[in-house]
Amino acid sequence: MPRKKPEEPAQRRQAILTGVDGKRQSDVGREALREQLALLAERGVSVSFSLEVLPVPEVPDLGWMERVICTYEGSYHVSARFVTGEGVCITLEKSEIPAAQTEEILLRILDGTVDFSGWEDVKSGNQFLLEPETTHNRLLILFGDSWYERLPFFSERDLELAVEGLVQEKYTKVELYQDEWRFLIFPEYQEEQMSDPPRIFLQMIRRLGNHSLVYEKQGSVSQVQEWLVEIYQDGWSPFGWIEKTP
Repeated sequence: MPRKKPEEPAQRRQAILTGVDGKRQSDVGREALREQLALLAERGVSVSFSLEVLPVPEVPDLGWMERVICTYEGSYHVSARFVTGEGVCITLEKSEIPAAQTEEILLRILDGTVDFSGWEDVKSGNQFLLEPETTHNRLLILFGDSWYERLPFFSERDLELAVEGLVQEKYTKVELYQDEWRFLIFPEYQEEQMSDPPRIFLQMIRRLGNHSLVYEKQGSVSQVQEWLVEIYQDGWSPFGWIEKTP
């Protein structure tokens, strides 16, 4: 299947960088990437750094790009993980890359202009199906830094606790599947010195044939908790949402 190059966006998208030392930052540019690449080469094969672009971008013919990971084994390796419209996880990798080229690839990922057509499809043991089982129309998935937990049975209170867990940094992202709708829930990144409570982003994605509808809301913890309970009880309604369809 051909893998198209996505169109260039009007501006660089927000991203969270989890560095070699485990610290997270939202100021992601050339200098930050260059610093992480140098640390990788210095510390060797046992470390990595990762990028999460928010809101999660959709790449034509591949799916939603969940995370990008960069490692070093004598040369640089960059892998990108996608979730398809059918809910299956796909990992693509580009190996043995010089430092300067790796930096440019990561910048193009942030700009949404990278071409994945020459990347290798990696068969990974952590591929998983995200769609709810046929006997249930709901699924809640909690994501940590290197783990996830599927909850096919959950209550309204579980949704409220999931949002609280995002603010407390117990989770990095939450996904809710209900009927034909997929919801991504993630917090606004804040620097450590900021005291204001973070806002929460709630994004709805619905696959329609060969394209997707994308809508978004953002609000306080209590507002997002209320919206999720309404979705749980009554389903999704476009009222009050902003359309973000590419």
